[in-house]
Amino acid sequence: MASASARTGPVLILSRSRARAQTLAGLLSADRYRALVAPGPAELASLIAAEAPTVLVLDWARDDEPDRRELIARVRALAGAPRLVVVAAADEAAELAAWPSVRAVVGPALDVDEVADAVWRAHHEALGARARS
Repeated sequence: MASASARTGPVLILSRSRARAQTLAGLLSADRYRALVAPGPAELASLIAAEAPTVLVLDWARDDEPDRRELIARVRALAGAPRLVVVAAADEAAELAAWPSVRAVVGPALDVDEVADAVWRAHHEALGARARS
């Protein structure tokens, strides 16, 4: 049985903004996730292989380089790919939510309850899928 202080996850975070990445890490750590911040998109594949995160929180704007669609496709192609929670504006939410790899879209305000709920659902979906395989 895990202790009350046990961490779950890990949850990987990729953001262009170090401050936003740290905000997300703080929110998730407060909810007892082991939050890891990726230094950049080039490190995603190696971090996913090494850490086997259940969820990737992608805080990447539509016009950032590399393109967000490209990042999602790269992650989706990886063995053991984590579930994706994408941070995006409301006008992008429906399009992103339709992607098969995206489990949730949360607003850029980073509401603690919205982020925690989205990550919790994606995390438990990933655990269930791993248990079945």
